[in-house]
Amino acid sequence: MEIHFKDLAEGHNDLCFQETQESLSLKPQDLFLMKPVEVSLTVIKTKEKLAFYGKMEAWAEPECARCLKLFAITLKAEVKFILDQSEAASRAEFQDDDYQSVSKAVATYNLTQRLREALLLSLPMRFLCSPDCQGLCPKCGANLNIEKCGCKKEEIDPRWGKLEQMLKE
Repeated sequence: MEIHFKDLAEGHNDLCFQETQESLSLKPQDLFLMKPVEVSLTVIKTKEKLAFYGKMEAWAEPECARCLKLFAITLKAEVKFILDQSEAASRAEFQDDDYQSVSKAVATYNLTQRLREALLLSLPMRFLCSPDCQGLCPKCGANLNIEKCGCKKEEIDPRWGKLEQMLKE
C-alpha cells in the first residue's frame, strides 16, 4: 500500500484496506493466509511529521509443530511508527525502527514492508493446535491426540533415573 502525502489532510486520517499474501511477499510455506489481511490505520499528519498507528488482523492455517495437523488461527499485530520530514530529522544520527526521517522531496511512502514486518513479528515461535497437544509417536508416527499407539515405552538408562524422578516431582 502506497501512501501519497498530499492526499492526507492535516490531523487525523483513518485508513482501512486489505493486503494479500502476494502483496506482503509471504511465501505459502512460511505462512498460509486463508484470506487477505485487514489493516486499520490512523495517520496523524502535522506540518512535518506523520504518525502511523493501527492494527492488523490475519487469518492463517499453519501446521502444528507437534502433530503436523493444519488448524485455523487469528493473528493480530500492531503498527506504530513516525515519519519525520523536518530538516533536523534529516541531520539526526539516531534512527529508531519506529522513527524514520524522510526527505521533503519524497511524496509517497510504501507501507508494505512495515506491514509485513509487523505481521511476521506477531507470529509465535511455534504454532501449536492446542497447548496440550501430545504430538506424534516417535516410533510409529501415530497422532497421540487421536489414538494411543501400541509402541512399547523405552526403558530409561539407570544413570538418568534421578532426572526422571525430578520430572515426576
